[in-house]
Amino acid sequence: MELFLIGVLIMIAFVFLVITLRERSNRRSQRKFNEQRQKGLDEISIYEDITLTENLRIALDHYKAQGIRIPLDIVLGLQYTDFENMYDAVVTIENRRHNWKLENSKKVGM
Repeated sequence: MELFLIGVLIMIAFVFLVITLRERSNRRSQRKFNEQRQKGLDEISIYEDITLTENLRIALDHYKAQGIRIPLDIVLGLQYTDFENMYDAVVTIENRRHNWKLENSKKVGM
């Protein structure tokens, strides 16, 4: 009888160990998948298929280097604007970002 109980306890411990290791492996796999997915998203440029002026492209690269994502509707709105320099593009983008933020943070029903 004692051997039976010891066997049951060993089996329970084994099952618990297998479940724990499987969960750890699943978390590790999920974390690795998320890192690869984020890396892929960071490398994809949504602006490559859009015709942009050189100064606007430089300004967007500046934002990308800082990790700031510009909403696509702002980029499309500036697509055919000819900026004299990168500074003008950045100022215009900042104004549009500010307006975009205000517009999208309005409370419904006010």
